[in-house]
Amino acid sequence: MVEIWHPMEFNHPSGKIVRVVNIPSGVELFAEDVFCLLGVEVSNLKHDIEINQRYVVVNGEVCRADTMPASSIYSLNYTNPKLTRKLGYWVRTDIISTLTENVASAYSPKYKNNNIDFTSKESIINYLKYQKSDWAINQEEIVEFYLRFINKTIPFGCDYPTVQDNQEEQSRIYYLQIIQNVTRDYDGYESLYKKVVLSTTNLLMAQELDLVVFVVLKRLHQTDFPLDVIKQGLVLQALKAVNASRFSYLNCVEPFYLRLLQYLSNEIIA
Repeated sequence: MVEIWHPMEFNHPSGKIVRVVNIPSGVELFAEDVFCLLGVEVSNLKHDIEINQRYVVVNGEVCRADTMPASSIYSLNYTNPKLTRKLGYWVRTDIISTLTENVASAYSPKYKNNNIDFTSKESIINYLKYQKSDWAINQEEIVEFYLRFINKTIPFGCDYPTVQDNQEEQSRIYYLQIIQNVTRDYDGYESLYKKVVLSTTNLLMAQELDLVVFVVLKRLHQTDFPLDVIKQGLVLQALKAVNASRFSYLNCVEPFYLRLLQYLSNEIIA
């Protein structure tokens, strides 16, 4: 059955109209309107962006329109960074905030339906074996350390993690932009880290937010996944705060965690 959507219109500060459809998978904007606001010619796009075709009602008639997820706006950052950031902020604060459905519902933690118990080594191992039957049994120690870490039963620093260079800073900004776009919350990375990492009894919410970003990035960058952005995520930044000299499996947790995110994101995107 063909789904037909009735677009809503929002007045941009420039005086132009932006048409929006609020579908179950999230808020989508008419690509034509976005390109117009950013002064972008389709023929001049350097990178692929996620474009969907939706049947919509315009002036009482059903027609097809190209739409793009709200999170895809940031993939146009290279065209005009300042305008793109302003547009993304406006979409988040003026459009998404007025809609009754939270866009984050599109990224509900579906992996919970697999009955994963993130306090149980056996539960994690069973999930990994389900994903890959030849999963190496000699990695059980890594799983055990991951569980101790994710449940905060090992000590790690309580300081806010700093960036080492401009690339890390830009990756962290990109990470935060995605989080803000889908949650409509958190005014900075530091407040996000303190609230979700330092002030919680475990890191499961941090992991869930990492997964949200992972899914968005996979949808936006199908051919060139920006791994540096995920490495600025909450869980891996918290991992850096663990004393490496005290735990022999510390260096193995990052590749394990990235693979786990890969498996979980595949379920959501499938």
